[in-house]
Amino acid sequence: MRQPKSTLESIFSLLQISGMDSPNRLAAGICLGVWIGLLPKFSLLPWCLATLAILSTANLATLIAGFAVGCFAISFADLVALPLGEKLLALDALSPLLTKATETPVLTHFRFHEAATLGTFALGLLLMLPAFFLARALFLQIQPRLENWLGSDSSGHWTVKRSQTQRSAPSS
Repeated sequence: MRQPKSTLESIFSLLQISGMDSPNRLAAGICLGVWIGLLPKFSLLPWCLATLAILSTANLATLIAGFAVGCFAISFADLVALPLGEKLLALDALSPLLTKATETPVLTHFRFHEAATLGTFALGLLLMLPAFFLARALFLQIQPRLENWLGSDSSGHWTVKRSQTQRSAPSS
């Protein structure tokens, strides 16, 4: 008879941060999630990027975790993103492209003509590569430790080893 799952087992089976996922897929999920979380949600841009990210090979659990981090960090990122967006809007080289984006019916919903959207989009692009390599290095360090602590069942999903979750009763 199968024992019910512990809370920790349920969390790991939900997240699926398993040996089946490479550190690249895990890091890609974090990076895309943070980038989408930084973008203002009142435009079509984060929703289109989220759809593409979900359809990509990035790990869905780390994508959701990265999105939560990005939503939390948006208030701090706005201190850098708003001035960056204003400077990008003032560039003469981008003026024809931004004018075309505001005149095209569908592209107006992406709101690239607003400093907040353009600034967070550019900031996310600038931080994407360093964040990817940092997250990848982190997952390369964490995965072997998790694999030692956790076992796997026949389907390759991680399960908590019973010997570590149940303490032996003291001998009398």
